[in-house]
Amino acid sequence: MNKQLVEDSIAVLPFRNMSSDRENEYFSDGVTEEIISALTRVQGLNVIARSSAFKFKGKDIDPREVGNQLKVAYILEGSVRKYGNQVRVSAQLIKTWDGFHVFSEVYDRELKDIFQVQDDISNKIVQKYTETVGHKVSG
Repeated sequence: MNKQLVEDSIAVLPFRNMSSDRENEYFSDGVTEEIISALTRVQGLNVIARSSAFKFKGKDIDPREVGNQLKVAYILEGSVRKYGNQVRVSAQLIKTWDGFHVFSEVYDRELKDIFQVQDDISNKIVQKYTETVGHKVSG
């Protein structure tokens, strides 16, 4: 691992709205914010502030470069696609020191309650992160 990266650190990059409807941008941003919030409950994990991560919104930047700029060991990036009342959220955890994927997951949900969907998906992502990387969730 790059010596300048902070061990046990992550940045959640803004999830891309892949839907044709630009109004779904708020849902994509909400998913990102819920994941950031949920990750702050992982013991020993340093989570980059939303404002620092959101400067990468809409930009295609190599994960290694993001890691160098933010000094994080991992980035979580993803996308949101909505069709009718269905939503698909894709999330990938990437090691910034080499650019390789740790995991890639897809979550399909029915959009009955937008907040419940955001909470559910963010909790599933945190669960996958802790299982894969080996941290524990506090509280």
